[in-house]
Amino acid sequence: MPIMADEEGLRIQCKSNKLFSSFFSKQFISAEILKYQDDTDDNTAFSILSLLRTDASKLKSPFKNYATQFVIQAIDVLVDNHTKINKQFLYSIMLKLASKGELNIPSIQDRVNNYSFLVPSHVIVELDKIGVISLILYFQRTSECSLKKLEWINQLFALALVPKQDPKPQEHDSLDHLLTAVIHVGFGELTTDLQKTISGQTVKFAVSLLNDLTKKCWDFLWENPEKELHAFEFPNEGLHLQLSAFKNCYLEQLAFLISYKLEIKPITAIKKQHDWTYYKSPKNVVNFIVQLLIPLEVVTVLEKIDEILNRYEINWKTLLLIVSTVQVCYPLGNKHLKALINSFVQRALDNLQMELLLASFLLARQINAENTSSHHYGVWFSSITSSSTSSKQFAFLLKFLTNIVRHEPAWVLLAHKNNPPSSIPIVDNCRTLWTDYSTLVRTRLEDFKLKQSCDQVLEDPELVKEVDSAISAFEKSDRRNRIIPQSFNEATIFHRTYFVNKFLPVLLKPRRIPDPPDVREEFIEELRKGGKLPPVQYQAYCTACQKLQNTPEIDRMDWQASDGNPSYKPLMNQIVLCNVARQQSQLIEQLDNILGGVLPPLESSTSVIKFNFDNNETKTKNYVAWKIAECWIDSLKSSHSNEKQLEWLNRYFLQCSRYPTFIESLYGLVWEFTHNCRGDEDTIRCYGLVIFLLCLNSHILLPVHHQAFEGAFSILLLDEDQLAMNKEDSILFHFRLFYYTVAEAKRQNQLDSVRRPSSLYIWLSRRIFHSQKMQQYKQYLALSQDVEFCKESKIRIRNWLKLEMAVDADMDVLLLSERLGYLHSVLQMDYQNVCMTELYTAILDSIIGCCNLTGRADCSKDLLLLLQSLLCKDQSALASDSSAWLIQYWLQFHHKKGNDMDQILWSVVCCLPPYLLSRNYYSQPIQAPSLKTLSNLIENNWRNTLTSESAWFPKFIASHLLSALEGTPSQEIPCLQFSAQIHFIHDAKVLSGNWRTLDKALNTFHPLMYNPQRAEIIQWSGLTEVDLLACQLMVLTAVVECAKGTNEELPLFIKELGSNISHNPNLLKAWKITFWTGDDCTLPWKKIIPTYLLNLLPFVILRSLISWSDMLLLTVSDYLDALVEAHNKWNQTTHSFLDLENGNENQSHANYPVGNILDLHTLGRLGSDVKQILKKAPLHFLKTFQQSPCYRSMETDYQEIVKQRY
Repeated sequence: MPIMADEEGLRIQCKSNKLFSSFFSKQFISAEILKYQDDTDDNTAFSILSLLRTDASKLKSPFKNYATQFVIQAIDVLVDNHTKINKQFLYSIMLKLASKGELNIPSIQDRVNNYSFLVPSHVIVELDKIGVISLILYFQRTSECSLKKLEWINQLFALALVPKQDPKPQEHDSLDHLLTAVIHVGFGELTTDLQKTISGQTVKFAVSLLNDLTKKCWDFLWENPEKELHAFEFPNEGLHLQLSAFKNCYLEQLAFLISYKLEIKPITAIKKQHDWTYYKSPKNVVNFIVQLLIPLEVVTVLEKIDEILNRYEINWKTLLLIVSTVQVCYPLGNKHLKALINSFVQRALDNLQMELLLASFLLARQINAENTSSHHYGVWFSSITSSSTSSKQFAFLLKFLTNIVRHEPAWVLLAHKNNPPSSIPIVDNCRTLWTDYSTLVRTRLEDFKLKQSCDQVLEDPELVKEVDSAISAFEKSDRRNRIIPQSFNEATIFHRTYFVNKFLPVLLKPRRIPDPPDVREEFIEELRKGGKLPPVQYQAYCTACQKLQNTPEIDRMDWQASDGNPSYKPLMNQIVLCNVARQQSQLIEQLDNILGGVLPPLESSTSVIKFNFDNNETKTKNYVAWKIAECWIDSLKSSHSNEKQLEWLNRYFLQCSRYPTFIESLYGLVWEFTHNCRGDEDTIRCYGLVIFLLCLNSHILLPVHHQAFEGAFSILLLDEDQLAMNKEDSILFHFRLFYYTVAEAKRQNQLDSVRRPSSLYIWLSRRIFHSQKMQQYKQYLALSQDVEFCKESKIRIRNWLKLEMAVDADMDVLLLSERLGYLHSVLQMDYQNVCMTELYTAILDSIIGCCNLTGRADCSKDLLLLLQSLLCKDQSALASDSSAWLIQYWLQFHHKKGNDMDQILWSVVCCLPPYLLSRNYYSQPIQAPSLKTLSNLIENNWRNTLTSESAWFPKFIASHLLSALEGTPSQEIPCLQFSAQIHFIHDAKVLSGNWRTLDKALNTFHPLMYNPQRAEIIQWSGLTEVDLLACQLMVLTAVVECAKGTNEELPLFIKELGSNISHNPNLLKAWKITFWTGDDCTLPWKKIIPTYLLNLLPFVILRSLISWSDMLLLTVSDYLDALVEAHNKWNQTTHSFLDLENGNENQSHANYPVGNILDLHTLGRLGSDVKQILKKAPLHFLKTFQQSPCYRSMETDYQEIVKQRY
């Protein structure tokens, strides 16, 4: 048995080795792992953990770090979704490591947080369950990217679509787990720790995500009623959270649905609510509402409905369906609904609120519809009309009923007729009002009977075709003397029975008779004159038509016709197709009457439109106006297709634009279209015309306000910063769009009103002209050949450069080889008279302004090539005694932007000829003022700002500066020489004295060629000056490491120097302050080292000397002197910070260590109150400090203090 046990152990060990090897080589689908993954067990898992420990030990790596790296690699594979991998086995290993606290959870969280895409739901849920990451923290990170909201919604929606009988229950578990977390963030009471972590933006993100998920589910269910969704089924695991979170969330979703898609108006609800009941609606739509109602009490739901009715616009179809569901599904639903309806009625009558009274009647009829009997509603109606105690209330109720009587269904009117009030106020004329209403109801019921009798005529399709043929034959006869065809006359005689019983009922169907009469009416009149029509039938026809004629044609209370189609849409099409000016004017007036009834007019308080780039918000807020604006734009397409003259369009436009919601919606549609850059030719032509109308009338249209901009919408739309030139074919799209705008303006002699579109058209036409697409779009280039037009459409140089930078290089019509020729051509044509210095600075501004933007390939490289080529030409136009323009530009730029943009500016400047830093062109003698300015910048400015992470200039900057100062005394600037030697870029011939000693010292120790984590093998030269300078380089390197704040420990080469100093006491001079700042120093360190490193130098020296105390105290006599000097100097350095702590304002603008200084950490160790220092520190210090690694490594409460100061 022991032998068998050993064999089993060897087998497991073999499996583990191969599995582990596969894991760490990332060969997760190798043949080896496929052999063993199916039978992996706890023994294998524990063996793999043992292997991890062994391997970590061999590599001298902490096991926690090694295991964390293993888990990160495993997560990468899970995210990649390798189908052949046993995922549960990986999870089991992670669980064992996490349960023992052997993982660096923050590192794993960071790794998962930094995926550019959304991690698959099943992975993120499992990792959260086993405690490897926090789902809520991951959600917090994804909320920073608005694009990931759609990914979240798609994942949740896909999980909600999985059928309940699906063999993968983990899909439903994942949905429950994810939804529970999101609801907890959006609607739950967060713990104290989470409140510190979860921002308000994340909470809003969660709420918005849930609303959008609800919207997607709701739309999907109406479009696919046979599909089942389980998005909001109450999860079992949700019970461990606050039940209130689910209640708040589900109540919010119901409220959202009630206010979603506001196209269903009250009058439509009156006519159609009998079809919106619980049992007639799609089953899965009703089930979705039931899911949201499950955790809610009926009183809570009805209170929310009451609140929404009083404050917001609503979708009546959704509200009534929710009411039906409450009525059917809640045992006490009927009781509470009746109480709510009665309270609505009482409030409506007390306050004379027509809208609330309408809601009361709709809700009463809805619960009656679920009882399948009109008896209950009739009894309720009688009680309501009888309860009106005052004549004022009774008159108000009757006025309401009279207003809606023509829209009421027959069963409602019958219930009103059969259930009169048991008592009517005897004062005033209340009985007369009821009598009038009763008469109106009876008349309306008679109309229903007439309509029913007319609808009973069976219209055979062949019979309808025969009637149409007879009318058509009649129409073809002579217009001045129309006669009935002979064949038809014979039919009326020989087939009289057929003619009277079949033909005439179809011909004499009641209708509205047009004025003047149409051909059909003329045909009927001719038959009457000829004695062909029986008098009874003709009289019945005339009576029925007269009744229809007396009924208003626009018989509705909202913007929809009875069939649900907008009544204004055909009217708009008639306007643009009408050829008669007078009729067209009448149609426009008729349209204005319709719009006046559904759109609010311009109020005196409306002076500006707050424009929002989010069109969904505008569309939701102004849904009706948005639909009207869409129809208005669609109607313009018809005018173009018929190539009509468009002078009348301006009146048509202004008639509609006097409604603020219409013009706001039109602004949104134009903005959306121009930024989507998609549309067929007719649509582009149509929107080009709209832009012309907006420009033409910009002085009278409502202005827009957006951020700092306030002015005409056409100016904002066509601003260089707002143009969307970053999509495929966006340039060709805008080119055609502006062509149609300008062409229409030119045709109407209104070019002065479209200066901006004209300039943009000329700009784009030149791009097209220089591209390979010129022949394809030649028809649109005609306007650009007009010389006078081009002169008047010239763009200022800076605006032109902004436009160039707005173009995404990857989406440009110009190839890389074509772009530079295009730029030179434009400069030659339009800007040859611009001062060269002005041109250079404008190009630099454009390049630098876009260098800090990421995520798109702009044309900055092309502009840089253009600037380089311009600088290579003869610059004799510049005065020989003028100062260097680039230095002047630098000073002005620095004054505006500060030090924040220095790195970006240097990245551009180093691509230009170096001499520009000291003169304007190569052959120009260097002017003393320019040289003095440059030297001052190097020594007093750049020495501190460009060396933020070292004591020397970056190599490319040092090389550039040396070339600029070639042949001048300023080339010997100490900090520049020091940097040059560090980077091996200085000419060896100029080295002498101490600089030659430095060159030798760099052979002993080089700051750029060491490993701070490993001991250095120092080959000392044996020369005192050289070795002393090498020690100073070591000290300086330690100071740089300390300033970075990456490691609080001294580098190993410093720790090991103690033994060398004990044998060679001369090396101790490198740790004496006088050899750095006094007369004894080898190099002018004060002119070399940045200020913040000089301030930190005593602290590093002090720490080094203390670490060697046991070794040097008895062997080196000067040790105590060096220690005391360092201690005194450090006290002097920190004195300014201690003054801040004590509230001494005299030091508030002292020259504190800049950037990555560890003063706050150090002062904390010295017992100082760091919080008090942060609260009293000057803002200019905190601004610099906030960008340092030291700040990022501070505790959260310290960071909060800094943020609050701003």
